[in-house]
Amino acid sequence: MSVYKKECKKGQLGLMLPEDAPTALTHAPEIGIFAAYLLAEEDTTKHNRRKYVLNGLKDLTGKDLVKLVKARIGTGIDDIEYLSFTVLESMVANTPYSKNVISTISHALNVTLEGKATNVTTSKEFYEIAPPLADEVKAMLE
Repeated sequence: MSVYKKECKKGQLGLMLPEDAPTALTHAPEIGIFAAYLLAEEDTTKHNRRKYVLNGLKDLTGKDLVKLVKARIGTGIDDIEYLSFTVLESMVANTPYSKNVISTISHALNVTLEGKATNVTTSKEFYEIAPPLADEVKAMLE
């Protein structure tokens, strides 16, 4: 989208999302906020050996995201690549966060394809302790 905004030129839209599998995208800083809440507790023993699933607020598919992008830029998209890791490679290269941590996003694809990355699978503790506030999709479109 940044290329289109600057040059009004269409390029390939590469998405890590599968075309049809619903996924609830998580805004990365909210994972850190959740972790900070856990670490700031006086007694953290209730979290020992616990696993928390942190997903975003809304489910969407790759097709859904393409529709949103088309609406945002006001034109069609001719070249779409689903399950593209080009986006991740760029994220890892340019992230201000830990490159090792960001690169683990690639493993999320397996979970997504198994249908385990929807907002229904999110741990209730995520909503209770530090509910997500950001709309990751909106953030991506800006």
